[in-house]
Amino acid sequence: MAPIAASQNSRVAPIKSVSPSRAAALMACRLSEAFRAAGIAPRLPTHPKAHFGTLAHAFLRDAACGAFAGLSEAEIRVKWRTVVEAYELKLKSDRSDSAVVPLVRTCEDFEVNAYRLIAAAFRLSTAVRRILDRTSFRNREVEIEGASTDGQIVGRLDRITWEDGALAVTDIKTGHVTDIEGRLRPELRVQLLLYSYLVHERFGQWPKTLRILPLRGDTVNVPFSPAEAEELADRMKRILATANRIIDNVRSGNVNESELASPSPDACRFCRYRPSCESYWVARNAQPQGGWPRDISGAIVGIKPLGNKFHVIEIRSADGGMMVVRGIQESAIERIVSGMSVRVCDLKAERAANVYSWRPTSFFWSSGL
Repeated sequence: MAPIAASQNSRVAPIKSVSPSRAAALMACRLSEAFRAAGIAPRLPTHPKAHFGTLAHAFLRDAACGAFAGLSEAEIRVKWRTVVEAYELKLKSDRSDSAVVPLVRTCEDFEVNAYRLIAAAFRLSTAVRRILDRTSFRNREVEIEGASTDGQIVGRLDRITWEDGALAVTDIKTGHVTDIEGRLRPELRVQLLLYSYLVHERFGQWPKTLRILPLRGDTVNVPFSPAEAEELADRMKRILATANRIIDNVRSGNVNESELASPSPDACRFCRYRPSCESYWVARNAQPQGGWPRDISGAIVGIKPLGNKFHVIEIRSADGGMMVVRGIQESAIERIVSGMSVRVCDLKAERAANVYSWRPTSFFWSSGL
């Protein structure tokens, strides 16, 4: 086994609890969650769609809480613009995420989804207005904190309501809730099942209904059984315990952090830690045709200006192959010099072999940066 760098030992920390929204990520790769627990800043910028999801989720939550009750759809649209402007102002102060501003330019279908969001917020506001004078749990409850009795599963539920004498859990989603075959995405089912478990832990009874309220399309009901939810909760607790045992060994220097990793194209595709994750690069180099994210690595052999503060960079890979990255803004290469070994992530592939284009979410990483 290769020697373990001291800097790696501090890159991971014990995972305090399982969040239903992060459960599938923990199942896919324990290392990324150990990075999160240690407070390691993600290397890759947040994807514009994730920014939209954060904005939209909070906006719908506010609508469900009655923040827009009595407002017209046009007035809610003004509220949305104000929220977006304030959010983007914060993004501009972040070195990596500032590249995705304005979101209307970098986030695919931003305007279309914003139109759907405003319509959904108006519908929620209209419904809430009819029950604003009812504040007890049996009528309306929004954003409930839930935790298992042992504290190992902790999460926040979007909405719990009392319907026809039984509990119902509603989770708001702004992205696609089904896969290309029309089936509920597995990670969402995991999340909803754990929500049902938390409801049982807090209120002593199982919800009768689990549903997802998507930004587009009809409400999706998620059938489940209490036994299934309990079995999943027990499994997540075992995964958590195993992960923390390994993390303790990594922190003490007995094993490498790679013992926590489970690199695969699906697990790594949306991981923002992959630029500095050695397990990821070892796995993709071992299986280069595995459908990995559009990331490259090698030594810079040329930096050429294109005009208008854009550049082209030539990179030689470890096997001697040449790769070209076009359209790089000058601000992205301020500390990049010829001869430097780099990893360049989240590129756009061009038609020509080994030719790529820079995107707002693309990122240079080097141990020297």
